[in-house]
Amino acid sequence: MTVNKLYSTLTFLVSLDGQLRLQPSLDTIKDTLNNLVNTPANPQFQGALASALTEFSKSARKLANSITPSQAAIIDEMGGGEFFDPSIAERIQASISANAMTPSVARDLVQNLANSRKTFLDTIGSTIQCVKRLNFTQAALPAGSADLAFLVPRDLFDNHLAEFAKELSFISRLIQHIAEGVTGQAEPVELESLSSSIPTVAVGASLAAIATLATIVSKFLEAWERIHKIRKLRDELTDIGMGGVAVEELTEKVTTTVDEIVEESTELVLVGYNGHDPGRRNELKTAI
Repeated sequence: MTVNKLYSTLTFLVSLDGQLRLQPSLDTIKDTLNNLVNTPANPQFQGALASALTEFSKSARKLANSITPSQAAIIDEMGGGEFFDPSIAERIQASISANAMTPSVARDLVQNLANSRKTFLDTIGSTIQCVKRLNFTQAALPAGSADLAFLVPRDLFDNHLAEFAKELSFISRLIQHIAEGVTGQAEPVELESLSSSIPTVAVGASLAAIATLATIVSKFLEAWERIHKIRKLRDELTDIGMGGVAVEELTEKVTTTVDEIVEESTELVLVGYNGHDPGRRNELKTAI
């Protein structure tokens, strides 16, 4: 992990926790449980606990859509996985429900979790300040440009440098072709950073090219979800002994779905192509 990647991850966590107010909500649950241990029959404290749990659960559920799988892997690697796990509220609720007659057990669990989480957040805060003092912050992007990162799993190239170079070449050609298709001009792809633990290549290019690539990725993910459902349905039909035409049609649907998304994505890149050479447009269509 590069320092810039670390810095962006840490600032992201601070911002996310501030938006969702997870730590304050967790502290409220901790304090309310402590009050209930002292006066377990107090309806005011019982109501406060129910409200605090509801608020915390709402915020925790948002974590699932706020943290990407790659970010989750980094957070887990830093030792903060359990503190930003969407199931954290369910874990607390289960402890409270299982120890209704002995709230001190749930209180101790929440207290340990809240204190450990606060320590983790404090460490993040102090690390951000240290990185700032050492001037290892993210550089500002030029106007009209954007950046993105590609994770290249090692099992994709079996730790062979030549195979890794092919992956880098593919990334470069992909963005260059998309950029030329969208803007009509060939543009360089700038290497911003390279992390070696889980090879992560951060590159910069025109905003239009990267926005288009992001749209294409979304389209392919949606198509993959449809394909997964089709394959599951096909396997279920095969398991119950139904084959023949039905299974063949589903197999054909997988192929046509891929073909359609490839064609749609290619046209998305070239729809506004304003290059002066029609032959080059055809070359780009083939390349993309």
